[in-house]
Amino acid sequence: EYEHWAAHLAENSAIEARRYLAPLAEDLEVNYCHRAHRSVPSGLAEVVEDVGAEILVLGSLPSSGRMHMVV
Repeated sequence: EYEHWAAHLAENSAIEARRYLAPLAEDLEVNYCHRAHRSVPSGLAEVVEDVGAEILVLGSLPSSGRMHMVV
């Protein structure tokens, strides 16, 4: 049940990100990748390496407060 919830949340997040980014830069390529990992920082590092990314941008919820992020 948790895996189904997490997959659904990830899909919705990808849709929302594309909808937000599309008007900002029409030529911006947006890719979606969902991966499970025991460690968030290590999982992110693996994805960055696997896709050959040059930059990783992280964000947080508005409710988390200013200048506060946990990875």
